[in-house]
Amino acid sequence: MSLFFVQEKKVQSVAALLLIFTLAYMTPFYLNKRKIKGVRDVFILKSSWLAFVWSVATVIIPVVHLKGFDFGKTELIFFVQRFLFIMAIALAFNIRDYNYDLQKHMKTIATVAGVNKTKIIATTLLGASFLILVFFSEGNLLAAFAIAIFYTVILVMLAKPSAKNFFYVVLMDGVLLVQGLLLVLLSR
Repeated sequence: MSLFFVQEKKVQSVAALLLIFTLAYMTPFYLNKRKIKGVRDVFILKSSWLAFVWSVATVIIPVVHLKGFDFGKTELIFFVQRFLFIMAIALAFNIRDYNYDLQKHMKTIATVAGVNKTKIIATTLLGASFLILVFFSEGNLLAAFAIAIFYTVILVMLAKPSAKNFFYVVLMDGVLLVQGLLLVLLSR
């Protein structure tokens, strides 16, 4: 939390907004007189909310830190690419939570579409993410993200409700670290 206070006001404002979005994810509210435990209980919002928050945290906050609120086409394209990539990872976690969500009668993409169709949706999102990179990036950036996307496609195809926590916590969440490490290694 102390890192928050040493940031410029513009970064603090975006981070504070993210905090509100994060709290809304799990804070109960009422919708049509029905108690909702949080945004995570609203059908498609569970995954897209997470993808949005992580995309803001990993694209918008760094841009605001470096350039202020000077957003252009490049930043928007990278934000969309990142959203699609993280949404695919979030869908893999929908697969992990499939049995629990069925028991709790939660509507997620996995419980509505089924595990196999969720894998197809996630893979399609990764394909779209890759196409954005092909058309709008080059060199080491393209190589690092392409490798990470390929790795993520493999993980999505292997995802199943019965997979061990190691698969999701280390391998699936680790995709973001792999991506960063590849950027560093390929930039040398």
